[in-house]
Amino acid sequence: MVRYDERVILELKARELCYQKIKWILYALNKKLMCSKFRHIDIIFHYYTWLIKIEFINYCLDENIDMYVSQLLNYPVKSCKGNQLSEMEIDSFGPKWDRRWMLVDGDGRFVTQRQIAEIGQIGVTISSEIIRFDYHSEHMELSLIEAQGYKDESLVTVWQDQVKGNRIDHPVNDWISDKLGKKVQLVYMPQETIRQVDLEYAQFGDRVGFADGFPFLILSKASVQFLSEKVGYSLDVRRFRPNIVISGCEAFTEDTWQQIQIGEIVFDLVKPCSRCVIPTIDLNTSQKQPEVMQAMLAYRKQGNKVMMGQNALHRGVGSIRVGEEVKIL
Repeated sequence: MVRYDERVILELKARELCYQKIKWILYALNKKLMCSKFRHIDIIFHYYTWLIKIEFINYCLDENIDMYVSQLLNYPVKSCKGNQLSEMEIDSFGPKWDRRWMLVDGDGRFVTQRQIAEIGQIGVTISSEIIRFDYHSEHMELSLIEAQGYKDESLVTVWQDQVKGNRIDHPVNDWISDKLGKKVQLVYMPQETIRQVDLEYAQFGDRVGFADGFPFLILSKASVQFLSEKVGYSLDVRRFRPNIVISGCEAFTEDTWQQIQIGEIVFDLVKPCSRCVIPTIDLNTSQKQPEVMQAMLAYRKQGNKVMMGQNALHRGVGSIRVGEEVKIL
């Protein structure tokens, strides 16, 4: 299990319940050489003075050993606030409950922060029986059964796709409309609705909820940190609305991945994510900050688009957790 060279440096990652990573490094067999791949060295034990018993769990000199899931997020209502998760259940749609709801206008067309930035101030949380909407100090609840609406043969539109969506007949529609200053209707995508992912990138049967086009967006923490440095202030990763945030890699390394594995779930990274105005919107004030787009244009422009993060498809169902190792396949 352990590879021996002219030098051996062993790395053990132990994660506490809070999933923080603690590094211990044993420097052995060569007093002068040190492997350059370990850039973040916290403690070095001289091989003469310490005897360390290490239980390895396949963490030995692997180039991906440092990569792990640092955040998981879902967004029950398209363009509303996201929720941080410690564990994400994954079903045929993608993250459970992710963008299964959407706001539409009188013509049944989707409404997002692109048109009304204030949508990002609406929080949505789901329990076993209740879905709760929050707006600053106000809130409204409805049962999960009510929130799944009634079957409606009329179609709703998200980008170029027209699909059946259940309309929710509940005062929550007026409550949200009042907060946004625009008449909107909440709709739900039922289990029987199949919205096919673009077959240029997906297999037949790959489905997605009301997300723009793919069930997952994967982004590295380092990519956001890089952009923060260029903007001059810290950017919250939630601006970019990822589902999976990965730490322990260089900025924009995700651009080079084709397939990764987290736990038992394999993800195909199939297409860079083209960014709109939403990442420029301040999460607290809903005000646009054009310097964010300027930085993306300067460093992330590809052709006539700005790209950041990778759209992904999942192969299988199950669950993943914060702190789990990320393997490049």
